[in-house]
Amino acid sequence: RQAGSDVLVITIDGAVAGNRVWDQRSHVAPGKLTLRSQLESLRHPRWLHSVLLAEGPPNFVNLLEFAEQQNPSVFAMGRWIAAHRPALSWDDIRRLRQMWPRKLVIKGILRVDEAQKAAAAGADGIVLSNHGGRQAEPTIAPIEVLAEVRHALGPAMTILVDGGFRTGAQVAVALALGANAMLVG
Repeated sequence: RQAGSDVLVITIDGAVAGNRVWDQRSHVAPGKLTLRSQLESLRHPRWLHSVLLAEGPPNFVNLLEFAEQQNPSVFAMGRWIAAHRPALSWDDIRRLRQMWPRKLVIKGILRVDEAQKAAAAGADGIVLSNHGGRQAEPTIAPIEVLAEVRHALGPAMTILVDGGFRTGAQVAVALALGANAMLVG
């Protein structure tokens, strides 16, 4: 609020770490690559130079000030995040709604009843999202529930859709099914 943000987006679909097939295939333990993955990285010397020497590995820079150690590695930060994952309830969302005077958007909705609970808790908008399929890989695509959610919430609620939009035709379909806009990136 002090920074002047007009919208607070609360992400509820990343509360559980994903069981990612790529991670299982590429790591023998968190932060420890398999021999095959290590050898594969040697095939990309420019990337290796960037990560190991020039820029360093990517990190959760927005969370570093909260970390319990000085200059933690990305893997240490990943473990810290997993240990500090808060549990959210709809009561928490209602309390945040009372504290936040501007627009409130809930990201990570995939069911009609969740969308209705978000609206009842005071959300101004929702984002239909499965966190890019990374956190809960076997879930449905958000567009599969879009029309049903729009019908249940009516025209007043802002509905954004996240996930998998690659062409203008896909955007047009989502708009026709009731989305106000799509998140792309």
